[in-house]
Amino acid sequence: MALDISGLDAGYGKMQVLWDVSLSVRRGETCVLLGANGAGKTTLLKAVMGLLPALAGTISLSGTAIQGMRPDQRSRIGIAYMSEQAIFPSLSVAQNLALGGHGMSRGQLHARLEEVYAIFPDIASRKRAQAGSLSGGQRKMVGLAKTLVRDPVIMVLDEPSSGLSPLFVREVVNLLAKTKGPDRALLIAEQNVGFLEIADSVAVLEGGRVRFRGTLGDFRSDAQLREAFFGLGVE
Repeated sequence: MALDISGLDAGYGKMQVLWDVSLSVRRGETCVLLGANGAGKTTLLKAVMGLLPALAGTISLSGTAIQGMRPDQRSRIGIAYMSEQAIFPSLSVAQNLALGGHGMSRGQLHARLEEVYAIFPDIASRKRAQAGSLSGGQRKMVGLAKTLVRDPVIMVLDEPSSGLSPLFVREVVNLLAKTKGPDRALLIAEQNVGFLEIADSVAVLEGGRVRFRGTLGDFRSDAQLREAFFGLGVE
């Protein structure tokens, strides 16, 4: 199991946002976490990355409990996190990617950056450009590229569709499809059901609790669930 969350409670100070959340993602699996604004998706991802403390429960990566680890320690052992903002706008593209490889040797970083730029040719030619000067779609590409630098066990992505046109959403979906592999898991928090195209499993978060967890087929076959949460049909 790449990521295993069991009985997780989390929140901000005295304000609890998550209650008894249990969720697991296997290596090679893409799990799309669906939910409306305020459902607790960002809180869950921040707790996984260590940006928020767990009030109760456990979080494990590849069988190792990590809830006591700092965010940088979690990054080094295989969790890569992309926030909704995705980048540091005042830094160059190359500097953003170098941050993704913080702690790697110069040789390791150089070799890995060449591999990542090959996956994202649209940003390879903009290495020296200030990331904040790029289009919304290019910024997301930089954010995704940054998460790949350390070749993580799991990519944890917060609303990669945020602020993008439908055309760029499609491009992000296609890029994420290219990152899939037998040894890498993806946990994608989204409202955009277009990301179900690359999903192996689906979880639905509502009011800080997991209301559904199952395969993509289970989700698609449950018309009542789709109507209750989204008011639409998912093909």
